[in-house]
Amino acid sequence: MMSTKQDLLSNTRHSYPYLVKTDYKFDLDKLREEMIAIEKQNGWEDMTNQSDLVAGLIQGRKRLTSAFANNSGDYDDYKQMIVTDIDRNVVDENDYAQVNDSEKFATYKTDMKRGAAIQDETLYGNLRSVMDVAPYTSKMLESFPDPLARVRYAKIKPNFAIKPHIDYNTTYGMRYHIALHTNDKCKVGFRRNKTQEFEEFHIPADGHLYYFNQGFEHFANNYSDEERIHIVIGLGGQQLMEPYKIK
Repeated sequence: MMSTKQDLLSNTRHSYPYLVKTDYKFDLDKLREEMIAIEKQNGWEDMTNQSDLVAGLIQGRKRLTSAFANNSGDYDDYKQMIVTDIDRNVVDENDYAQVNDSEKFATYKTDMKRGAAIQDETLYGNLRSVMDVAPYTSKMLESFPDPLARVRYAKIKPNFAIKPHIDYNTTYGMRYHIALHTNDKCKVGFRRNKTQEFEEFHIPADGHLYYFNQGFEHFANNYSDEERIHIVIGLGGQQLMEPYKIK
């Protein structure tokens, strides 16, 4: 019997810690080298809804995307370079018009209500042709036991902070980070509810894949003079995190 998304993503955010250093480790020099090759072809302008790669995903998420804007309301300090896409031969482009622009879409209470396939991040697991210049990274992304979902490079410019927000519960998808360029003035923080203080962590550039629990309220900042760049990997299953699940 074929597994459904509910089978693959059955555990809620409370089943996992905030942040986990997994046993998966990759060649950091090769990942950095191939990122530069992708950057030459693609650039860093995939964050806004002018990009077809995220137009459907951003609709209905004004509450979330505002967390990535600077004080002027622009997206100049947080950039994305997206390397996967939805299979547009399967998903009808008319789904764009059917998206309900709700401020509450993708909160942990409503994240299973995918109003249109174009909003479903777990469908964005097709490697784009730009990945032809990144064979090592492509092989890495295909090495996980769970289905690949949306993958992008995320750049936080110096002295910028992403505001606290919740993306979606782990019943929607799982998220992982590999730090490529960072320093100890770059932090992420998590808290379970608004009565608690944020717990802060630093994800080092050590080649390891780190699980990132996006189901809890979290932030990211870069209070250094250098850019912070991570690969952010979405997976549509929870098998990889089985050894780290809270008992």
